[in-house]
Amino acid sequence: MRRAWCIGALTLALVLSGGAAWWAMPHWLPRLLQPWLPAGAELRLPVRPYWSQGALRLPRLDYRQAGCPLLTLRQAALGYHQAHWQLQVVTLEVESRCFGASKGDATQLTLSALQQALPPLSLTIDRLTLRPWPHYGGTLRLYNQNGRQRLSLQGEQLQLELALVRQTLHIHQLWVKQLALAHALQLQGQVTLGRDLVSPPTGGVLQAQFRLAATPEPLHLRLDWQAQEGRAWLTRAGTRRPLLDLPWQQRAEKLIVRDGRWFWPDAPQALHGGVNLTLQRDPTQGWRHAMLQARLNMLSQGAQGKANLVMQLGPGRLDLQPGAFPLRLDGRVNHRALSFASALSAEVSGTPRAPRLRFLPGALLRVWGRPDAQTTIEEVRWPLAGVQLSAAGISGRLQAILRVSHRYWGRGQLHLDGQASAFRPDHGSWRWRYWGQGRMPPLRARWTVSGQGRWHDDELRLDQLSAGFDHLAYGLARVTQPRLTLSQPLIWRRSAQHAAFSAGFALVARRVDFNHGGYLPTPQLRVVAVGASPQAMQLQGALHAGAIGPIRLTGRWDGRRLRGQAWWRSQPMQVFQPLLAPSLGMQLYAGRFHAQAAFSAARGQGFIAGGHLQAQRVALWLKEGRVDGLDLTLPYRLHDKRWQLGPHGPATLRIDRLVNQFDLQQIRADFQGYYPYSEAYPLTVREVSARLFGGELAFSQLRLPQHQATVLRLHDIELSELITALKVKQFALSGRVEGALPLYLHNPQWIIHQGWFANTQPITLRLDKDTVDAVASNNLAGGAALDWLRYMEVGRSHARLDLSNLGELTLNATLYGVNRVKDRRRVIALNYRQRENVFQLWRSLRFGDNLQAWLASRLARMTRNQHE
Repeated sequence: MRRAWCIGALTLALVLSGGAAWWAMPHWLPRLLQPWLPAGAELRLPVRPYWSQGALRLPRLDYRQAGCPLLTLRQAALGYHQAHWQLQVVTLEVESRCFGASKGDATQLTLSALQQALPPLSLTIDRLTLRPWPHYGGTLRLYNQNGRQRLSLQGEQLQLELALVRQTLHIHQLWVKQLALAHALQLQGQVTLGRDLVSPPTGGVLQAQFRLAATPEPLHLRLDWQAQEGRAWLTRAGTRRPLLDLPWQQRAEKLIVRDGRWFWPDAPQALHGGVNLTLQRDPTQGWRHAMLQARLNMLSQGAQGKANLVMQLGPGRLDLQPGAFPLRLDGRVNHRALSFASALSAEVSGTPRAPRLRFLPGALLRVWGRPDAQTTIEEVRWPLAGVQLSAAGISGRLQAILRVSHRYWGRGQLHLDGQASAFRPDHGSWRWRYWGQGRMPPLRARWTVSGQGRWHDDELRLDQLSAGFDHLAYGLARVTQPRLTLSQPLIWRRSAQHAAFSAGFALVARRVDFNHGGYLPTPQLRVVAVGASPQAMQLQGALHAGAIGPIRLTGRWDGRRLRGQAWWRSQPMQVFQPLLAPSLGMQLYAGRFHAQAAFSAARGQGFIAGGHLQAQRVALWLKEGRVDGLDLTLPYRLHDKRWQLGPHGPATLRIDRLVNQFDLQQIRADFQGYYPYSEAYPLTVREVSARLFGGELAFSQLRLPQHQATVLRLHDIELSELITALKVKQFALSGRVEGALPLYLHNPQWIIHQGWFANTQPITLRLDKDTVDAVASNNLAGGAALDWLRYMEVGRSHARLDLSNLGELTLNATLYGVNRVKDRRRVIALNYRQRENVFQLWRSLRFGDNLQAWLASRLARMTRNQHE
């Protein structure tokens, strides 16, 4: 009985001590395993393990290396079934930056010892996360059985199938999806591993296929090595020449690439060169602190011959310690007719995670050549001495000098100078100023430009701008001292939270002179832009020239289309007097003018505008006459350099009176169509009429281009008024006539063909007495004939008229009448024919000079077109 109590007490003590040990496992188990962990390692069990469903459940386990969380395991279950360990893990997070945190000297296990130490095992991790590359995670499975290990990883961007048989690692599949690759990278091969885990592989063959976004053809990478030598090839389908050929050797602690070659056919010209590289490993600190020395070159060819560009790296350590890593880039690149020259000395310092590049004194980039047949870049220079590049941005003095010439536009040069401090777009600071000058022979002008500004963080600012010419002479105008300046600074805040843009521009000229003698006094265009960015802003401005204007402008630019409106307020016509040459002898003294328009401009659409202008009750003096009561209403639309006049209704012209050689009254004309006109876009002038010589002249419609004659009809014209206007003294006519003149504007021979005149009532013809007496004194027969015509009443008359495009007038007239003084019963028949050049006649009468000049130029153009 006593013995039973002892056994029971011992059993109870064991149960209680085991339970206590189990309860305190998170505290004592990590300390128990500490001697077997690497130096600096720490194991934590934040939650107590427990037994459930035949497996040991581990809610969480943390493994730290030198204070860095290397592994974080959650929801693990360890079981043993049929002499086989099974480990199921829901989540395992691995922090890659902690692999280098260990500073201890861990015992190096041989690969065979590790394989023998592993028990039969089946490991499944449902979700493996590798930081900082979580997208390369997935489901991992590891199997160890009969001395063979198999590993698989299935993720969205990484898939892996490996098998290890003794020292040979078989890579059945490695599938990687990366943004820089158009398609996933696929790799297969086998590798003979070293004796221990830290020794490099002793041999192997690896083959990979991938496709870059910039190359449509797939690329093939092959890596062969055995013992201390190997070779790497990169080839592309359809190209015999390898893109990369790197033979390498490993000697002691050195990796040497000698006589390597590279080739790239997808540049504007096929580029190629050589690679020589030596990488020396630090025996105590590994490859991360290796010493690098390399030489790479690139060969090119252009119109200026062959060129060679050489880059020298090192010698220096990859970790950029203890001093700076030297770098040089010297030589030239020739491409077509351009040459790029480099003489750059630089050094890289800092750390591999935060490198800093500094250019040494003498660093210079240059470009020269001919980008096209008309342009010659004499030189572009970028001095880079003292400039520094880092992750924070660019710092130092930034300069550029450009000298360029063009066969047509002339020569010019530009200078840029500034200071940057840790600058990159929208960060840091960059202050600059610029200036330049040149000549433009086509415009017979010299130009200058200057300004200054700065870019501080997200604020881009242009404080000064001055660009202009001493004068411009082009076409029919000469502009004196045009210049573009800023009326207020250009400020652009680029951040999305505080986006804003504002600027004020002023385009001013001293004077615009026209070849015909008129001028435009001090034209000025001022515009203010306000918005969120240069791609989204509102515009307001005004255009005026002396007393002309102002024309108010408003608009909106959305980055693709400019929309706006313009208003020209009503003002007296007298303000346009400077536009009229003094030689014209025209003086505006009455009338008003106003206009308005809407416009739109976009790439692919061009410039579109529409609106109307109106002149009311305009009056002006002419050299030998005047115009009274001119009214013009002109609705229009402009698209693709073609004007549409009267898009919804005809444009109208009304003139109360035009007094020159003749006195025309109640002039009317309506016009609608396009200018310049064509067959597809005709111009029509209709309802043209005017009161003249007590009668009327009119035509119903004129279509341009003209297909048939436009008949100008004359009705009830009083001949006495015509003779008075022509100031003819040799004879006098009275009575009324009518007629029809077929007008041709595009006929190769005629201006008027088969025109006619006839009287509507008796006509009286009186010859000047002095003229008849003078003829009779010299010619008795002629005097006797003219005596019958001294006074004649014409009862019936008819005339036919032709006018060629050379100005030759042919007139055939027949008159039937009686001389009541001589014999009222005897009928007189007069046949009259005359040929004369009307251009010379008009000139002698000082009438129609403008009309004659227009007809002459028009006919000359038609003659040229016929010859062409």
